[in-house]
Amino acid sequence: MLAKPNISFTKAKALSKGIETPFLVVSKRKIEENYIKLSLALQNKVGLFYAVKANPIIEVIEIIKNIGGGFEVSSIEELCLVTDLNISLNKIFYSTPVKKKSEILYFCKQGINLFVFDNEAEIKKIAQCAPKSQVMLRIQTKGNNSLINLSFKFGAEPKDALYLLEKAREMGLYPRGLCFHVGSQCFSPQSYIDAIKLCHEIFKVADSQGIHLDLLNIGGGFPIGYRKQVPDIDIFCEPINESLEYYFYSNNVEVVAEPGRFICADAFTLVAKIIGKGIRNNKPWYYIDDGLYGSFSGRIYDKGDYLILTEKDGYKTPSVLAGPTCDSFDVIYKDHDLPNLNIDDLILVPGMGAYTIASASRFNGFKRAEVVVID
Repeated sequence: MLAKPNISFTKAKALSKGIETPFLVVSKRKIEENYIKLSLALQNKVGLFYAVKANPIIEVIEIIKNIGGGFEVSSIEELCLVTDLNISLNKIFYSTPVKKKSEILYFCKQGINLFVFDNEAEIKKIAQCAPKSQVMLRIQTKGNNSLINLSFKFGAEPKDALYLLEKAREMGLYPRGLCFHVGSQCFSPQSYIDAIKLCHEIFKVADSQGIHLDLLNIGGGFPIGYRKQVPDIDIFCEPINESLEYYFYSNNVEVVAEPGRFICADAFTLVAKIIGKGIRNNKPWYYIDDGLYGSFSGRIYDKGDYLILTEKDGYKTPSVLAGPTCDSFDVIYKDHDLPNLNIDDLILVPGMGAYTIASASRFNGFKRAEVVVID
């Protein structure tokens, strides 16, 4: 499956007459569809908590709230985004493994009593700032099959799991379970299977020591297609379901997940405009009104590889696509096959909903892309 634009060039042209480019068109229906599709692919047995960091704009949060979804937050600001919409605490999961004391105190004051840790120092902070709270231990995974390895920074080594769980109990905390993240944009369900099996082994060892765990968080990482095909989510999740059924559901363990990209990425299409063109070193250069400091920030922070669509037919030439800022770093693609384009031509870029607008800036005074919501 590949991400497809949620708007036609005809509609984009009509919108651009009243809205200055660049703008991002978000399909409310597509976000709802993605959330429900993933839930069904996981047999409606996994509680879904949308990872707010993927795209924290209020329009997305409201859509997910209205279909009864949950939210994974990583900071005080993200918590405020969801609580300002009167979302109940049982719909919020706080999963940051390393936190400031002031953050723990704030979350505790708001009524959050489940915290994630992956090291001994964090246990001491939680015990001091949120005594007698529930905790989950994040476990390191290999991340071999993912675009971004999220265990490089977080996750306890499996060999230390029992020691850390026992330490948490000694400090007056209540170990609830384990969590892991196989990595962002994971291309193989085997990564989940390996992590699920590993967590099952830790559950058994912990149980033998009187620590009875009943909650598993399998993180996010569910893939979408950008310029590379990925399996349909139903097919991707089949072996994951089998593994969860074998190791956890039969033992009455609650399972949750933190999808971000899969929910919002292909619900957004960027509409941008060619604002300049030229020939440099015998290669066509096209300048658009969005770039690496804006919506294409995902090229840097998320290794995003986006499909560039134009209305033009004909021979395509390896071309440079650059952003509008004064920084020469602001080059989106150095060799992207493009037809001959002209000033004011529009381009459509599907799959622009995850880790794009979330990390966009106003560097050099250029505005962020406006968000336009359609059904």
